[in-house]
Amino acid sequence: PLHPDSTDPPTAWVALVTLGKFKGGSLFIPRLNLVLYYKPGTIIFLHGHILPHEVWAFHDGQRVSYMDR
Repeated sequence: PLHPDSTDPPTAWVALVTLGKFKGGSLFIPRLNLVLYYKPGTIIFLHGHILPHEVWAFHDGQRVSYMDR
């Protein structure tokens, strides 16, 4: 679901990393009208506190996500 990351520091970049073997699971940022194709091995830096976002469903495999502030 669409959400901000309210526990992230307001001015910090947060690294989002995905691992595994899967299809789908794109990152959507409506305020920017942006869809990022979040494939295995992708690293995205995001101001999740101020940019509400959502990750769409993935399929055909296993997905492991890691976030670091």
